[in-house]
Amino acid sequence: KVSIKIYLKMDENDELQNLFLWVRDRLDSRNDKREKILKFSRDITNESKKVIFSLLRKGIPTEMLLSEAEIKLQFLKKLLSYISEELKEEDAYMFHKSFSFGVQEFIEAVSLYFFIKNETLIEFDNVCNQYFIFHGSKSFLFPQDYLGGIADLTGELMRVAVNSLGVDDNLNITKICEFARLVYKQFSVFVSLDPELFRKVCVMKSSLIKIENTIYILKVRGAELSENFTPTSFQFEMECPENDI
Repeated sequence: KVSIKIYLKMDENDELQNLFLWVRDRLDSRNDKREKILKFSRDITNESKKVIFSLLRKGIPTEMLLSEAEIKLQFLKKLLSYISEELKEEDAYMFHKSFSFGVQEFIEAVSLYFFIKNETLIEFDNVCNQYFIFHGSKSFLFPQDYLGGIADLTGELMRVAVNSLGVDDNLNITKICEFARLVYKQFSVFVSLDPELFRKVCVMKSSLIKIENTIYILKVRGAELSENFTPTSFQFEMECPENDI
């Protein structure tokens, strides 16, 4: 009887040990996967910034800017496919923090590209189908990341508008302003649902005010703009009251 009890006890210990070994291996595997996704996300962030900076360059034909951006976006699509591969048979929510910041930066870049090319907003389903679904895999673009990237877009549109002062391409500023107003109006409806989104909408309002001031400078003071005018000649100092969104 004693020997049987000892055997059963040893058997139970083996099962418990095997369970801990399985948990250890599982945690190690997920930590390794998380590190890989973090690396890809950092690369996506850096490459997305390059797309944005490329599109904001002055003195280069728009067609050339869009062509260069398209090449960079295809490379970004490849990086996104690496994340998709790592998320196979995984719950993407468990790794969301590891890739969220990179995805938001990408959405900002691709939406800027899409607006310059089509003068409209790239839709959620459109960006999902083009950049976040690979070989029948599930999309890992979450609505909050899409909204976060679009919220940051107005800051880049403000730079496009300000850079347009003093050059021949001034007609687009009004379209930029109308678009920024529409985006701000839609975001202000549900901004209270997310503290991070609230902060971004505050910045969005500041950018919108700067775009409106750019139009003011163009329409009211356009005759005063000298040939040597540079956008840095004007300093915009706007605050966004938190209770006025």
